[in-house]
Amino acid sequence: MCACVTATYSSPIATRSLESLVYAALRILINDHPILSAIPVNEHTNKPYFARLPQIDLRTCTQFLERNKPFSPTKAGEVDVELGELLESQHKLDWNEDIGTRPFWRVTVLHSPGVEDEFTLSWFFHHGISDGTSALLFHQGLLAAFNSFDFRKESEPLEDGLIVVTSKALDLFPPLERMHKLPISLSFLLKELWDDTFNHRHPKLWTGGKINNDPQAKNMRFRSIVLSEDKTNKLVGLSRQNKTTLTATMETIIAAATLANLDSSKYDRIVSDGAMSLRRFLSLPETSIEEQIGVYVSMYLNTHVHPSSVASEKERRLAEDMTALDIFSWEKAREVCSTITKEVEKNGKNSRSALLGWTGNQRKYWLDRVGKNRTESIELTNIGAWKQRPGIVDGNWELGRMTFSQCSAVAGSAYSAAIVTGGDGCMSIGFSWLDGVVDMLLMQRLIDSVQECIDELAAGKKKF
Repeated sequence: MCACVTATYSSPIATRSLESLVYAALRILINDHPILSAIPVNEHTNKPYFARLPQIDLRTCTQFLERNKPFSPTKAGEVDVELGELLESQHKLDWNEDIGTRPFWRVTVLHSPGVEDEFTLSWFFHHGISDGTSALLFHQGLLAAFNSFDFRKESEPLEDGLIVVTSKALDLFPPLERMHKLPISLSFLLKELWDDTFNHRHPKLWTGGKINNDPQAKNMRFRSIVLSEDKTNKLVGLSRQNKTTLTATMETIIAAATLANLDSSKYDRIVSDGAMSLRRFLSLPETSIEEQIGVYVSMYLNTHVHPSSVASEKERRLAEDMTALDIFSWEKAREVCSTITKEVEKNGKNSRSALLGWTGNQRKYWLDRVGKNRTESIELTNIGAWKQRPGIVDGNWELGRMTFSQCSAVAGSAYSAAIVTGGDGCMSIGFSWLDGVVDMLLMQRLIDSVQECIDELAAGKKKF
């Protein structure tokens, strides 16, 4: 599975070529993070493991592209159409192609013609080596590297020619299950095993098309929404006023938009799978876990029900034409916030990530799901707002707009919604889905409904 966090970098002065600048920064990050030299081996067996690449040729994992039209994002929140097309195409690439010759990450730099003082850099990564929060760390490292270079010494190359980086013989940091016991209670385990075995699915639950191994169903689609800085701030303020969080508000908006565009006579509920970082429960002996790239996540679930399912016959007829704003409620947003809070308060106990250890032969487990219904409707991840790494001296380079995107898993939710707020204060929501799992027209209507609901909330059209 592939994910990507994209950021736009700009500087009032740029005396180095993009290639020189980016290659020099990547060398620093590869030396600082041993996981960037690691590749998963035997992924499709029951005993996968990491192996270290002895060296990384940056030309095999870095691409520089010139835009067809100039583009410079502002705090007004314009959508970067060319970036969207790039993300959709790049997410389709196979990590296992020429395995052993390149890392399980890659960088694509998109810049306007003749412009080198502003560019958009996308870091694509295999989800086995990094989570979304780690991608923010990657960009923090890049920005710190850019600003560490002495631009006054233009005659001194940034180690140009060292395109091939030799990997340091450093141990990987321990995986999640070695840093936390991830205890599971017997009641929790029995309930999850019962539900997984007998699959008591509600007849009106919508989860998109069934899981299948058709190659066409691996074709990812991507669309995004970008909110202006002003609208982002309004949404944050409204969330606080209504005693909830931005993550909970966005989940409720997206769920309401989904329900508003489904036939309520057939489908009246959806299940949202929310990602949650476990870093707050982890520690390392000689460094901070907050500065390490890795995968330290779990998830929580919420069910969202269309109001027509609990209404009288007269109310049900009226509810059939409800918009996303009609379905949205601050009460539900507070309920979602409460679910997240309770999950955090468990301190890693009864984590859904721990259930992976009880699946037995994981390859067989996932193959056995082919032809069956999905269990979740939406995978929602909010990696938060951009924050500069503490202790880093500011320089000429700044980070602005950000975009978060990730592949929809073949056996995962019907579609994904990935959220991040960049250094420009603009929040972006990246929607991705697979052909044959969700209809293109439905997704376009759904995305339009999300935008309309946000606009109406920001305009003060919902008081409860």
